[in-house]
Amino acid sequence: MINTRLLQAHMVLKGVTTKDFADAQGWNTRKAYRKINGESAFTVPEVQICKKLLDLDPPTTNEIFFAEDLS
Repeated sequence: MINTRLLQAHMVLKGVTTKDFADAQGWNTRKAYRKINGESAFTVPEVQICKKLLDLDPPTTNEIFFAEDLS
């Protein structure tokens, strides 16, 4: 499960728009929105691109992309 709020917070902190995010992954913005909102799972290579794009450290990467139940 993805921690969408934390992902979006890091995007804002780094000034990364959804379009920037989509372009880095080679996606259209619709697919980026689905991924960011947790409607579609990230693959390991996609997580690696996000980690680099957002300059995430390993603990934060795990907290975002491998979150426990968030309810």
